[in-house]
Amino acid sequence: MSSQDLLDSLSAPQRQIACTLDAPLFVEAGAGSGKTFTLTRRIVYALTPGSAQSGTAFLNGLDEVLVITFTEAAAREIRERVRTALREAGMYEAALQVDSAWISTIHGMCSRILHRHALDLGLDPDFSNCPTTLANTLLSQAANDVIAAARKDRSYRELFEAYDAKGAQAFTSSPGGVEGLLRAVKAAATRCPHGFRDLQVLNVSGPDSVRKSMAKLSEEFDFLASCHLSVAGTRAVCASREVLQGFCSLAVKEQDSKAAFRVLDNIGLPRSTKEIADVLADLKQNLAFTKLEIALADAASRAPQALGLAQQMDERYAELKRSHSVLENDDLIHLTLVALRKHSELARIYAS
Repeated sequence: MSSQDLLDSLSAPQRQIACTLDAPLFVEAGAGSGKTFTLTRRIVYALTPGSAQSGTAFLNGLDEVLVITFTEAAAREIRERVRTALREAGMYEAALQVDSAWISTIHGMCSRILHRHALDLGLDPDFSNCPTTLANTLLSQAANDVIAAARKDRSYRELFEAYDAKGAQAFTSSPGGVEGLLRAVKAAATRCPHGFRDLQVLNVSGPDSVRKSMAKLSEEFDFLASCHLSVAGTRAVCASREVLQGFCSLAVKEQDSKAAFRVLDNIGLPRSTKEIADVLADLKQNLAFTKLEIALADAASRAPQALGLAQQMDERYAELKRSHSVLENDDLIHLTLVALRKHSELARIYAS
């Protein structure tokens, strides 16, 4: 199959997408419009002689192609469709390379890079993804270790007196428990570009902070409701908007942290789709910030202590994960980013 044969099977807009190889390209298209079909043809065309201005192929090989998808299932589908398209084009050798091609989720790509350079990066080459159950167990152990040590230090007495009343559980329906407080801080730090450093500027001031945080979150759900959502997603967002608006309609004196956490415990988010992925990611980050702000709203003077203990818990958690040779999805992205920033040779390798 020639390069012209490849293009003949495409509509005019699809052909323009497939042929635009030397410039950034953004494509927005609905379901069933042939996005994956066009993508696979674009990859094959880039490997076909004549696709470059010089008359040669635009790419030297399939190892110069990077495809990132949202799910493993989507990655498998694209790999199979690329393999089929390459075979149809008579590129049998390239078709044999599909299984080793860079077609995966973002986490799959990061895991592959870290495994390949594990020794240079100080990682166990045999590390695996951390199962949710193990992650919960290790995080609880890290929290217990840090909290047990802090209880022996009298300077933390007021912090424990303020948060122990509700028990050491994660912040959901009740704003109590030191472990819950530390988990809320860690969750917010995880979603920050610079981790705990970005939390040092938190400014919380009691009831006013609670009301402002919840009002801001309500506005963000209003914006999400204006996006293109599935039927199920619309239901989830409408239900969340309703409980948030219910909080905002309470008398001012009733809009306290306890009422806020009861509402946050009933917040539901729609499933991520390509159309709302960025908006949903921002909303998840802001939801974590809201929980943290409310958790600290009644104890602004103890915020530095809470931040310090949460950072110790996070460091202890990292030690435990290393001892089990496991990494979470957030670790995969963070460690890969750090590796590419700190190791210029590594960045040069993957720039191609």
